[in-house]
Amino acid sequence: MRALPAAVKISLIIVNLMVMLILVLAAVSVAMPGNVGFDMPQESDWNVGFSGNLLVIDVPLRVYNGGSFDFTDFKVGIAIDDGQGGHLVQQVTDPQNIKAGGWTDAPIHLTIDLDTVPQQTLNLIVFSNDTLGLHLSASAGYLFSLAKGNIQIGQNVSFGPMVSGMYADFNNSRLVPNGGQVDLVVPFWFSNQAFMDGQVLTVSGTLSNATSTLSHLQQAFTLPLQGGNSLVFHLSNEAALHLATQPDHLTSDLNFDFHGAQLNQVVSFDWVPPTP
Repeated sequence: MRALPAAVKISLIIVNLMVMLILVLAAVSVAMPGNVGFDMPQESDWNVGFSGNLLVIDVPLRVYNGGSFDFTDFKVGIAIDDGQGGHLVQQVTDPQNIKAGGWTDAPIHLTIDLDTVPQQTLNLIVFSNDTLGLHLSASAGYLFSLAKGNIQIGQNVSFGPMVSGMYADFNNSRLVPNGGQVDLVVPFWFSNQAFMDGQVLTVSGTLSNATSTLSHLQQAFTLPLQGGNSLVFHLSNEAALHLATQPDHLTSDLNFDFHGAQLNQVVSFDWVPPTP
């Protein structure tokens, strides 16, 4: 699964979706005959999460139709583009009839498959930020479907990052015995958007000096990070003896992967062996 944040929960896109949905529904209420109202839930009542390779957004919307005629085929649509007209996501809710004379539950259920999002856009939004076009629409028929109302609104929105503040503190790395071998243990931390909790970030890479590769790294971290996290480079006996006795100039080449979004960090630092 490659999970672009088509909704960076409360902090980014949900707020934008909420604001735009309010504007669209307000415009629909003006366009439709009779007394029309909408009960928009608080952002804490929006359900956003992952299901397999889908991002799922559920909004428990309620619609009031105070007119004399039912509204037919009420639909809400969402589209996201790359900011230059290239479509990334298009989704329309199932049509629903809104009965005259009262309130009707009209939940908005969006399931967005994001596997086709371009790699560069995915990388930027997960680990940095990017500007995408967000478009929302609402439509309905009335007077026995003889007349229709259709409202659309769009704006550019800055998305991301989903994962930020990744930092490996090589200046405070240390050699730690581990059974019959020695590890180089490096304090490591980052932060993530709350809706990503339970997802997995993988880190792979190498530790090397000017002449050879000293260690390969492959680790997985379940979000959110708790205190005391570390990157652990397993060392051969020869590499451990070298670092225990000799200063060196080392380079760490790390690759971060979150559901296909990738980030590379190369860090060089001066290693000083521990004091006996």
